[in-house]
Amino acid sequence: MPTMWWNMRSVWCVPPGRISTAIQLIRDYVKWGAGPRASQYLIIGAKTRAALMGKPTPDEEDVNSVAPQVLRHRVLRNFKAEADGISVDNVIAELIREDQ
Repeated sequence: MPTMWWNMRSVWCVPPGRISTAIQLIRDYVKWGAGPRASQYLIIGAKTRAALMGKPTPDEEDVNSVAPQVLRHRVLRNFKAEADGISVDNVIAELIREDQ
């Protein structure tokens, strides 16, 4: 799956109102999601990482690498996630795993 598609699908499916398009994990454990600014920063972060690694363009590895730092503070888990011991990092890791 192209990096840009992962970026948009993973971030845009999270906000309330778009929840019907989200994967089950998001529907079960996320109260409030990342939104459009997160996708912008995922792209900026991936481009920066690619440049630092000497690559001309970012790829999925770059997006996956910066995703936890970009999304961690933008995604709020719901009560069920807290009760089940699911952290925001668990949700982000599953989003990345789901895409691969």
